Amino acid sequence: GEVLGAQKLSADQAAVSAGVLGSGRTVDVLVGPAGTGKSHTVGALSAVWAGEHGGRVLGLATAEMAARNLAELGLEGMNAAQWRQRFLPDPSTGEVRDRLHAGDLVVVDEAGMSTTAELVEISDAAAAAGAKVLLGGDHHQLQPVGAGGMFAHPAAQDGVLELDTVHRFRHAWEAEASRQLRVGDVDAVAAYADRGRVRTGTVEEKSGHSVRGHRADLLDGKDGLLIVGTERTAAGMSRQGHESRVELGRGPAEPVATVTVGGVENDIGVGDLIQATRNDRRLRVDPAPDGTVGEVLNKERYTVIGLSPDGAILAREQRGAVAHLTPEYVKKHVILGYAVTAYAAQGVTVDVGRGPLDRDAARESAYVPNSRGTENNLRYLVTEQPTDGSHHRRHADH
Repeated sequence: GEVLGAQKLSADQAAVSAGVLGSGRTVDVLVGPAGTGKSHTVGALSAVWAGEHGGRVLGLATAEMAARNLAELGLEGMNAAQWRQRFLPDPSTGEVRDRLHAGDLVVVDEAGMSTTAELVEISDAAAAAGAKVLLGGDHHQLQPVGAGGMFAHPAAQDGVLELDTVHRFRHAWEAEASRQLRVGDVDAVAAYADRGRVRTGTVEEKSGHSVRGHRADLLDGKDGLLIVGTERTAAGMSRQGHESRVELGRGPAEPVATVTVGGVENDIGVGDLIQATRNDRRLRVDPAPDGTVGEVLNKERYTVIGLSPDGAILAREQRGAVAHLTPEYVKKHVILGYAVTAYAAQGVTVDVGRGPLDRDAARESAYVPNSRGTENNLRYLVTEQPTDGSHHRRHADH
């Protein structure tokens, strides 16, 4: 108990940790809405697991970015492909490079993004070895592209460990409203609207408002993100983000590269925000001031700081490591990062999140964008233009 106490856990986080340590089940399920501190809890749990059960704590994630976050929490982080190579028999020789042992804990992060086949494979391997699996995630967030959705089933069973205190948001009401939005409770919409977090207008107005508001966030020194429905829309709005930087004299007009996404051509200049869309371990990354050595991963966000003598874009990530993105990589796997789709935003935390909300949007595609910003999340709702043009209501521009 006092060891977990040293990790400064909230009551629900401590209860979840104790539950995993003592449940005796092969598979435990940890459900937590965005911002409840799933990672923090898993980190605390892994710190005491070996002392209690004597085994290793292995962290498994579909996305490389999530696998790296697990490694930073002190787990042995790996992606699904690395897990297979290591723990499943080699198809040609039948040999296994490593085995699970009794007392090992396998934490599957964002288990909602894993396919059903992967979850069954991991659970079977653990059951055979006397190891334990903790499936962590949120079945109210976006599901995987492959055959997935299995996580929603165990998440609805008895004995699920649940985190319910949202720590991400600065405002207490927003923690509650985000929980309501997550389960499709319509009261949530009123909660956001009552506090000026929902703007209405035509498609054109909505796009203009969100871009101007986003520009104000960046000028204010905030880490802001526009979250939209399609890659093409994201590319169009990112272009406006780049152009407004140049207009405001915040960046040189001369681009260092041009990329095309969804048929939209975007110039990238020094000072622009960009996002990588593919893992590439071969690219050079100079370590951050604190010595952290990163690698180029899908979803990593960077600021362009210049060009290297050999023509690579020098891009700095938040901790200060500088990636050398080659022209070939930039052309295929870099997007201008002011606006992104909900999939590209999942797992990202910023100060302010903004974006359009279509009336027919699924609950998940409303919840993910609405839970990225710690300080502010603003949605822009499309309303029809009055046909007679009799009343042109002005909307606040922020």
